[in-house]
Parts: sequence; C-alpha cells; structure tokens
Amino acid sequence: MESHLFMYYPKRDLELILDALHSCVGLYIQLLDDEGNQLLSYGDPAPYCSLAESCLPEGSSCIVEHRDAAKRAIEFGEPYVFCCSSGLYHISYPIVNRERLFGSVLIGPFLMDGTDEDLIKYLASTTEIPTDTVLELYKSSQSIKELSPEEVVKVSRLLYYLVNSLISGSRELLKANRDRQLHQSKVSESIRRYKQQDPAVWKTYPFEKERILLSETRAGNVEGARAAFDDLLANLILYEKYDTENMKFRLIELCSLLSRASIERGADETVILELNKHLIQNILNSYNINEITYRIHENLDVFTESLFFTSDKNNKLVKKATEYVHDHSAEKISLADVAKKLGVTSPYLSMLFKHVTGLTFRDYLNKARVEEAKRLLIGTDYQIMEIAVACGFNDQSYFTKVFKKYTGLSPRNFR
Repeated sequence: MESHLFMYYPKRDLELILDALHSCVGLYIQLLDDEGNQLLSYGDPAPYCSLAESCLPEGSSCIVEHRDAAKRAIEFGEPYVFCCSSGLYHISYPIVNRERLFGSVLIGPFLMDGTDEDLIKYLASTTEIPTDTVLELYKSSQSIKELSPEEVVKVSRLLYYLVNSLISGSRELLKANRDRQLHQSKVSESIRRYKQQDPAVWKTYPFEKERILLSETRAGNVEGARAAFDDLLANLILYEKYDTENMKFRLIELCSLLSRASIERGADETVILELNKHLIQNILNSYNINEITYRIHENLDVFTESLFFTSDKNNKLVKKATEYVHDHSAEKISLADVAKKLGVTSPYLSMLFKHVTGLTFRDYLNKARVEEAKRLLIGTDYQIMEIAVACGFNDQSYFTKVFKKYTGLSPRNFR
C-alpha cells in the first residue's frame, strides 16, 4: 500500500524535486514517511552507514533517529542539521500539513570535520567490533563527502526553498514555530538575567519598562516594541511570581494601554479596538501564558502600524529596509545593496534609517544577526562557528566581538 504522504503531495512532483536536488548537491537523499521509513532515495547509500549501524548499542536505530530529527526540525521551524550515533552529519526537513508530520526529506550522510577517529575507536571499544570491521569503517569513511559549514548552510537553504515550493502548508507552520520559540527564548533569557540581579529590581512593578514599550509603540518601531514587550514580560512574570491569573489581569491592562497608544498615534481605531477585543477574549479563555503572550507579541506590528502605514513615504521606505535586513541578515548585504533595492541613494537611506530607527544601518544589521545567533545558541546544538556563518559572520572572532557588544557575554558563555 502506497504511503498516505502521496495522497496529499504528488509523488511525481516530489520525485522531480528530490532528483534535481541530488544532482545539485551530490549527496544521498531520502524521502521518509512519518515513522522514518524510506519511501524514495536518490544516489548511493554510504557503505559506512550499514557497517556502523550494525555496531551500534542495542536499541539504537537509524530509522528512529531520522524520525526524531524530523520532529526536531518542526520545533526549530527550519532544516535541522544533526550528527547521528554513527558520527555522520545529516540535514532533515519535515513535510507538514496542519501540524501533522507526514514525512521528511533527509540529506546525508556527510562530514564536516573529517573522519571522527575517536568515535570509531569508541564503537570498537564498547561493542567489541572485530578488527576487520574497524578497518572497513576507516576505509569506507574516506569516501564520504565533506562539506564546510558554509556549504551546509547553503544546502539547507536550497532544501528549504525547493520543498516549500511544493508544500504550501509547511512554511507557515514552521515560521510560526520558529517565531514562537524565539519569543520564548528571549523571555527566558531576560528572566535568567533578572534573577541574577538584586531582587529589588523585579519585586516592584516595572513602570519604566512599560513606558519604554508604549514609547516604542507610539514611535512605530516594531522590533523595538517586541524587544521591550519581551523584557517587560519577563519582569512581570517574576513580579507576579508565576501566578497565571494575576498575569492575565496584567496582560489585559497592557493590551488596553497599547491600543490607546496606537490610536493616539493615528492607527485605524476600528482595527485596533477589534484586535484588542480579540486578544482580551483569548487571555480570558486561555490558561497557557506562553501562548497568550506570543499572540500579543506577534500582533505588536498592528499596534505599531500608525507610523509605518499612516505616515509619509519616507517611513514606509525605512520599513521596507528593515524588512529586507531581517529577511537577508544571513547574507552579505550592505547599505548600498539595500539602497539599490529600494531605488534610493546610500547617503539618503543612511540618514533616513538613523532618523527613524535611532540606529545606523550597520548597528541595526548586527543586532538582527545577534538576535538570530542567540536563538540558535539556545535552541540548537550547532557549533559556534556554524552559527556565526549561518548568521552572516564570516569571521568567528568578529562574530564574538559583535555578540559581546550587544549581550555582554561571549557566545560560549551565553550558551
């Protein structure tokens, strides 16, 4: 019986996409079902894999690892790069529809740091592998393709765009999960920071942080408002001692304040009041604080729209520029690139950018890259060099310097 995956996604389309992907990257590619079983494959499997799997401890299974990797990819909202029990790297990307896992695409194996001799020695010492098998493992590992971290990032990106061209439902879910995880990680980070300070800091109501949030809202600074909200939320959680009912009352008050600030700045009164009503209903009917706060967080762009959507064309231009920065922060971009994209001169965009956001273009870009790096440091097991490359930093020492400038910690200490 053919997999239910093909009832939702045309088999022929998947075959063409994966065959083209294999031709481009030259790596073994598998289409797996929701249990990790192979449905389609392109290229030749690595002999090392079958040898190494036969040497794994009892209970270990490549099928289970591949299925679990797809689930992890859903949590992260992006292709998941992982090192399996056999010491080889893979990239997993889930095929999702309405929050249900139907299967995944698996690319690999490949190496990133050469052959891990220590792992082969470990397998030999713990499972009593015959000497002949050890020699075969060494020999077969030499034929496995090695990729640099930069190449892994590019392959992951290619996988993401190719599969998403077919699977319309996955992209929205994965983006929402990625944004939700980032929001929660920022709040957790702030809570941890506050706990290390004098308790007097968070044992009084954070009026000043509330004022900053309202100020950012009135200014139409979407990213600033989101950052201020996450910081205020962490303080409120500690102030209310994690009491859900009290937090709900605080959030209702906050929604009312945000709606008034937005209307005063010129936002559409009907839109804002309807949004406020909807958010308050969600707060009253829910007992999951994380879900409630994320809903407010993701709707802050509506509260702050009064600057960018009702003001002059210059502010709309800066909004487009900031959106472009966030969409392309992992790439090598410059002020000149963005100015050319928007059809204006670099000096003019530089002046406008500083006036509206309060930051230079370079500072804004670096802050965007650091925010993404913080998410990857908290939510993944990627090496710091890999994270630096994935966030647009080609030099790890420069990445560390910039990261420390905005967080006060090195990437390693932050993790």
